[in-house]
Amino acid sequence: MIFVIKTPTILASIITGLSLFSPFPENQSFFVSPAPATQTKQIIAQTSTITESEIEEIIAELTQAANNQNLSEISKYLAPEITIEMSLRSPTGSQNFIFNRDEYLFYLGESFKTTKNYQQTYDNLEIKVSPNGKTALATLNVTETGTVDELNIFGTSEETILFEIINDRILITSVTANSNLEVR
Repeated sequence: MIFVIKTPTILASIITGLSLFSPFPENQSFFVSPAPATQTKQIIAQTSTITESEIEEIIAELTQAANNQNLSEISKYLAPEITIEMSLRSPTGSQNFIFNRDEYLFYLGESFKTTKNYQQTYDNLEIKVSPNGKTALATLNVTETGTVDELNIFGTSEETILFEIINDRILITSVTANSNLEVR
């Protein structure tokens, strides 16, 4: 099957972090150079330890924010020095991406501008809080659907998200996603 993408689009969400759709050549890897991190606005109550229920609440809020295509709600959970790594298999080939916070938010915003009927869900959520309560690791499966340039996109991701307490706030410091993208 041959398909043409009219605009260079990256479809991404934070809980996919995190499927992408892009017109890059097969087996191409990218490293996007770091840009200065922006200030993170936080409305999360201050905390000294992480609980499993807090992580569940954050993931639910991130999913809702992605479904509403609300960048500011997503950005409030991203640490200034976050690293987002995505490995993507799609009809155009395999690609690897590494983004910092500002780069990820830029591409996510661009994808929100061109994606219609976006919907994200997750399942198989497992959370492991460290014994000292300062970090938590969440693994989950994310499903994303949407329409880009009249193409119906379906993505699945296996994601690992690292949460840490930074300045008494629970923030995401790392996301790793292995994603598959289909055009249906």
